[in-house]
Amino acid sequence: MIHLVDEMAYTGQTPWHGLGNALSPGQSIETWARQADMEQPEVEKFLVGVFQERPLSKRTTANERAMAKVHALFHGAGRGADLPSAKGTAYGLLNAVTEFVDHERRARSSDHRLDSAWFGQGASLKQKALDQAVLLAD
Repeated sequence: MIHLVDEMAYTGQTPWHGLGNALSPGQSIETWARQADMEQPEVEKFLVGVFQERPLSKRTTANERAMAKVHALFHGAGRGADLPSAKGTAYGLLNAVTEFVDHERRARSSDHRLDSAWFGQGASLKQKALDQAVLLAD
């Protein structure tokens, strides 16, 4: 259940645990979903488009971990993720992938990480993220 914390929401008084997103009372479900930042199908589609070679290919554990880390970075753990220009936007997703590739992704050394981010698989992932973000923005 802890994995659903990002999807919790409430109206009125803050729950005793303090978790979840505060919603304006008396709004439509669409408004609540937008306020709670629960439009997960778009985020999931973006992550699958970036981290899977073919959309229907079997996910690997490494891809699952990478997608989970980028998801966490996008939902507040990343640098600048809570800024209005990034929160819940395609730009925020692009920033989360960039931060993951440049700072979080496993590498043998900082030099290998930098080389990958500039010229290798990391650069390819960032380009895929940019392409996916442009599709989301259209």
